[in-house]
Amino acid sequence: MQDYIYVPLNKIKDGVTVNVYGVVKFFKPPYRSKGTDFCSTVTIVDPSNEKLNCVLFSGNADQLPKIYKVGDVVRFHRIKIQEYYQEHQAISAPGFSSLIFDGTVGAPMKPRTSSKSYQFTATDQQTVEELRRWANTKFVIHTPIIKLSAVKPAEYFDLTCQLIAKAVVDRSAVLLKVWDGTKCPHPLWQIPADMNALEGDPADIQRLSKLTVDVLVYDNHIEAANALKVGTYLRIHNIHAMLITSHNEKQSGSLDTVPEMEFTLHGGTSYGRGITVLLGDCGDVQQLKQSLESALSANQDSMGDRTLLEMFNTSRKPSAPEGAGASAACVERCHQESATVLTAHQHIKTSSLQEVLDQTPPHKHRIRAKLVNYEPKALYQSVKLYCPKCRSLQEIPDDEHIDGLLQDVCSSDSTAVDPDPQPRDALWYETTIWEAEDERRHRITVHLVKTDRVRRTPELSTILVEGVSLSELRRLSERFGSIIPTTSRTECLTLNDLSIPFLIQNGKWHYGCKHCSDPQPLDALQPLSSAESWELSVIAEVLGIQLLRYVFVMKFMLDDGSGSLDALLWDEAERFFGISAADVVINDALQNELTRIMDTLCPPRTGPDGCPWLECCIKSYYVKEGSEQKICYQVFDTVIAGAEGI
Repeated sequence: MQDYIYVPLNKIKDGVTVNVYGVVKFFKPPYRSKGTDFCSTVTIVDPSNEKLNCVLFSGNADQLPKIYKVGDVVRFHRIKIQEYYQEHQAISAPGFSSLIFDGTVGAPMKPRTSSKSYQFTATDQQTVEELRRWANTKFVIHTPIIKLSAVKPAEYFDLTCQLIAKAVVDRSAVLLKVWDGTKCPHPLWQIPADMNALEGDPADIQRLSKLTVDVLVYDNHIEAANALKVGTYLRIHNIHAMLITSHNEKQSGSLDTVPEMEFTLHGGTSYGRGITVLLGDCGDVQQLKQSLESALSANQDSMGDRTLLEMFNTSRKPSAPEGAGASAACVERCHQESATVLTAHQHIKTSSLQEVLDQTPPHKHRIRAKLVNYEPKALYQSVKLYCPKCRSLQEIPDDEHIDGLLQDVCSSDSTAVDPDPQPRDALWYETTIWEAEDERRHRITVHLVKTDRVRRTPELSTILVEGVSLSELRRLSERFGSIIPTTSRTECLTLNDLSIPFLIQNGKWHYGCKHCSDPQPLDALQPLSSAESWELSVIAEVLGIQLLRYVFVMKFMLDDGSGSLDALLWDEAERFFGISAADVVINDALQNELTRIMDTLCPPRTGPDGCPWLECCIKSYYVKEGSEQKICYQVFDTVIAGAEGI
């Protein structure tokens, strides 16, 4: 039997592989990384009052730690320690394995693991028991379990539940019907779904219809949702409960409109967002089963009385006079409020889309239509880089591409320069060399631009850096106000490939056009060193860079019943949304706001009847495509209602 040594978290050191015990303080369920592997991030703590962030990868999600909740006790074998953002970080090393225990004091000592065999001694059992007691007394980190009966509007919570049915709503969302044995006190938004499309027992769906809630799952969670089996016990992390007003009720203008509760699992992994499948023998599932059995009994006893009451209430509703439906619908359409407003051209007569299609370009039109679809569905893909000089559009370089280019620069610089360089100051900057704490043990050269100020804080300073990786560049950008990545492969400092941002300023990454730029040596910046602040446009001009602009580019599929057409939204998109494309790239709150706006304009769970009307200006024009002329349409002079002053 092998004796394993476990290192307290306050004793770990960089560059070593260790075994540790700890209590989960934060975690993200396994999710697919940008590569082919799955990833799980876990933060653990122990009685030494230190924490350790762990980033674990595997080609199989089932091989990653089966963590169910904050407070679970973990045992990790063979994790490698490295420095990341001036903190210790652990990654899974070859032979990594894990045991996960329920953190509840007195819970069965049965670990969750993918290992076929493992060693667990009396000493290990004592360690788990001590960590359970410590976590429950000295360091309270357990999150309260919230039932559906206690959910509050605008709340984010973890839901332990059973899956009753599921259905694919569209390519961007999956519907999960779940229950936890309690009844939500709020009126519920029922997602329109074809019974034939629902995967589940029709009898169960009908029998539990008053106890189930609909959860819409988006984006990167769709793959996990599609893999779920009906009847599975789940924990859905970071569900968003929202009170909404259905679009049909908004359009009817009814004074009796009652907000309904909607449950959504948004895209991304922030705040541990995700789905975990629970084993049937875990303590939380045993409690859930008791709740479900109790609810089933009560539900069967009261089903008849509730059904009779509903029939009675329905029979008392007044009916509309015959023939009133069509005229009322016509009046309703004419008086519906638009979700968008015009900023000009209000004098133009409204045209139907068929009239627009029949008109020869170029022409400007005022229309009233519904947004029945749009592209791209993944909204982060709608932000592009645009050159106002050559009018080219390009994708924002991804992290993997930038990191590869930076590593190539490092490799090239290391073979072209003195292996033991000494700092070389210039008239307008001071140079220092840092030793990077990673496997490569490479050097980072930092040139701090001199200013007239006696003291200058990092957030107001400008630095030129050589030999950085992507992670180091991100870390520096959080500390310094302006960063210019450079290389010294020639006798003077020069810019890198323009796929690498030429400037990072106040958290924003700025790129230059490869076709229209004429990059100059960094010495061209010397006259600016005495300036109080360095403006983006001035830096770009001095360095010979044609600045690329962040823009939204989207395609709207519009329909008004008479016809349909595709219209582009791009050069006035920021004004349309009231959101900066450059800001949305780095701001999670703005990303959520953009998602909310698009879900309002084109609700993902309804057909055209549930979409609001949009009043827009569109213009038609010809675009040459090879030897042919293609007619295109573009939205202009239109903004979201309420954003007129932006």
